[in-house]
Amino acid sequence: MIWLTHINFAILVSLLLGLNPNMLLVLFSILPDIDNPNTLLGKFFPWISEYFYKKFGHRGLFHSIYWSLLLGLLSFVETNFLFCFIGYTAHIVLDLFTPSGVQLFYPNKSRFVIFDGPVETGSAKDVIICFIVLVLECVVVYYEFSLIP
Repeated sequence: MIWLTHINFAILVSLLLGLNPNMLLVLFSILPDIDNPNTLLGKFFPWISEYFYKKFGHRGLFHSIYWSLLLGLLSFVETNFLFCFIGYTAHIVLDLFTPSGVQLFYPNKSRFVIFDGPVETGSAKDVIICFIVLVLECVVVYYEFSLIP
């Protein structure tokens, strides 16, 4: 999925949970892609991204469920980690719908995919999903702040 889809999906999840999105949520929704030089973060930090890509490959170490679990546990200690957890986990969930899937239990190399990975990153389906999620965000925000019961 493209970075904008990841960010919007994380924002939607946080809104549905009754939380006001913040920058930690946004950052952590794209953080797992630090292992790919062709992503938004990879282009901002090419030296870091290229190192991780060569060492671990894309959608391996940083797409592991273990990072989400760690962030989830830390959220019991500090509330801000809840936003990190939501953003990070939302990213991994979306990437499960791509053809290459993710290595959920890295270093185990098995890749997990949902519905045979119907959404190619950057495809028309990806853009449509991003748009639908954005519309849903608007609906949630409208009803959240609406004075109509």
